Amino acid sequence: MTYKIGHKIFTGYAVAFLALAVLALGSFFAVKELDENFKEGQISRDLVDKLEAFHDFIVQGQQGHRVFLLSGNEAQLAPIRKVENEIDIQFQKLQTAAVQGGLDISQANIEERSKTLLAAYRSEE
Repeated sequence: MTYKIGHKIFTGYAVAFLALAVLALGSFFAVKELDENFKEGQISRDLVDKLEAFHDFIVQGQQGHRVFLLSGNEAQLAPIRKVENEIDIQFQKLQTAAVQGGLDISQANIEERSKTLLAAYRSEE
């Protein structure tokens, strides 16, 4: 069986088109995967930012408490009182960020640990 020139040309174009289609499909899935990874990275970064903000919030209270212990000035207790009053709001922000990130973080566990730390600082007064 011999191929005529028309069949050979058609086969060449068909193979080239098939190769381009496979390349385009592979590129599409690669770009889609990169986009998903980028979104996951953003969510993780947002969670890290929320954790850093929570840490800074607690550290501010600790610093106020230390200054109070050194100076005895009652006005220096304002940061620790702010932490005590706003800690539930901060927990909610942290939990929201964790849920958006697809993590299962128990708020009760975080609350228990943080309140234990706060109790330890209050006992030092």
